[in-house]
Amino acid sequence: MKRVTFALVFLAAFVMALPVAAQSYDRDAVVAVMRGNGARLGVIKSAIAAKDIVATAQQFFDFGKGAAEMAKMTPPNGSAEEWLRIWSAFQDAAFKGVGAAGERDFAKMQKALDDILALNKQGHGMFK
Repeated sequence: MKRVTFALVFLAAFVMALPVAAQSYDRDAVVAVMRGNGARLGVIKSAIAAKDIVATAQQFFDFGKGAAEMAKMTPPNGSAEEWLRIWSAFQDAAFKGVGAAGERDFAKMQKALDDILALNKQGHGMFK
């Protein structure tokens, strides 16, 4: 019983600390990631067309890494929950793209790219 109580107390403390762990909004970092992502999307399209698995996987990975960093921030306007949801979905789609590259499945890579593009529209509509 003590272990369960300790685990619940620890979990509650962890959940309450999450908002404190959020980083403040860094406009320069966001702009850098956005510009990098814009270029990255073009590279992914070209790499898929050229059947370049390594380049595709690397670009998807870099996209996911940037999304993870952005998810840590608190947006200057709009819903923090939506900000986190969208960046988490970006990361999920990017890593699905990495997995698809590992499977050499170009249709799945294209689907991951399409998901990223759709999320891009959602995010810009809410936070730009």
